[in-house]
Amino acid sequence: MERRDLRQKMLEIRKSLTSTMVNKASKQICEVVKDLDSFKSAERVASYVGCNGEVKPSFLESNDSKIFSLPVAQEDGLLKFVKPDGELKKGRFGIPEPKTGVEIEALIASAIASLTIYDMCKSVDKSIKITDIQLDKKTGGKSGIYIRK
Repeated sequence: MERRDLRQKMLEIRKSLTSTMVNKASKQICEVVKDLDSFKSAERVASYVGCNGEVKPSFLESNDSKIFSLPVAQEDGLLKFVKPDGELKKGRFGIPEPKTGVEIEALIASAIASLTIYDMCKSVDKSIKITDIQLDKKTGGKSGIYIRK
């Protein structure tokens, strides 16, 4: 059987599953993933939105100590991972993706800038604590303006 035919057959099988079946299997798989050392130690998790009978990794997202990001297909075919901030839309390939999101790169840059400030101030007080990095306002880009409410 050709790869394309196999993919089509698997898609048909997944689409025939009831939402109850998909949710039950998703919960079971997510429980196994939650027990993996690599998941337990991860601070950031790249995920996806399950559709067409796919496993729903959203059952993992009840863990508030992790940052979950979803892929957004770019014009050049590459994926950019963002932390969702609101509703989903059908993306370039018909797959649900965030309408808007906090770009992970921006959050990482903020964290690095904070560490630089810590490095400059540690001679005064090593117990400095940096908390609550978040996006409050964004302009430009495809998604336009964002202002935290």
